[in-house]
Amino acid sequence: MGKRVLFLALVWGMALCVSISVFGSNTVTSSFNGKRAKKQLLNVQKNEINALALNCEISENKIRKSFATVLRLSTKDKFEQKYDVAITTGHGLLGADGNLFANCFVSYPGSENIPVTAAKLAPNFKVGTPSDWGVIIFPTIKQGKLIRYSVGDNFSQKSFEGFAEMRPSVLFSTARGLPTNGQNCSVEPRRFAGLGHKKFLGFLSHTCRAIPGQSGTPISIIQNQNPILIGIHVGNSMVYGYPTMNTPLHYRGYMRGIDAVFMTEFSKVLASMNIKFQEKRIP
Repeated sequence: MGKRVLFLALVWGMALCVSISVFGSNTVTSSFNGKRAKKQLLNVQKNEINALALNCEISENKIRKSFATVLRLSTKDKFEQKYDVAITTGHGLLGADGNLFANCFVSYPGSENIPVTAAKLAPNFKVGTPSDWGVIIFPTIKQGKLIRYSVGDNFSQKSFEGFAEMRPSVLFSTARGLPTNGQNCSVEPRRFAGLGHKKFLGFLSHTCRAIPGQSGTPISIIQNQNPILIGIHVGNSMVYGYPTMNTPLHYRGYMRGIDAVFMTEFSKVLASMNIKFQEKRIP
């Protein structure tokens, strides 16, 4: 057998820097592969807002764009009644000087900017790694169509990768960057994005088409009519010669999976922000 050649280019700066002048069901199982099932999956959340736009000021006339995924949490002190908690990519919150942006805002279509009141990066944060995420807090969004995601069961990283081996169908935003679940795609093992090295443990590959600026966008399933967060989009990889020597150059997205390791670190981040998180399993 010939030697397998792998070419990999990671594109993890998926938060988009732009000039302001530019702006203007049932339980999901591996059987969700047929056309009818995919259509049902998409119709469940039609016209609902799956993420908030996250804009952070770089300078007076320049911002960094990404997305924030809002979670459905239960806290001991009813914190969630006054504030929303969301996760996003860390690189969308960080300036070139290595510090968190001072002014960040979230919004949904037709809304005004809502200031982020607190932000915290993941422990041992590093761009383009499984620690490339952060938590933001802001006043509760009064929008009935906004999806707040549950985190589901605490998968171990091994069982989470086994889940990816089944190529389950998932929901993702349209490739135009609109915050609605208009795209059906699938999760794959991380090796299909060229991320087989153990340092990428916690990432999973996905086939969803994403554009720059979609970092932090949720990848989800519907379970017992509840939206369950599987992961958030981090970036794209460009792979050649994998999984077979004859595989042509292709793109794959990759996401930070919501596994047991993530949840442990997430709980620690919340605790450091004085939020007493009570994990709640999905019925």
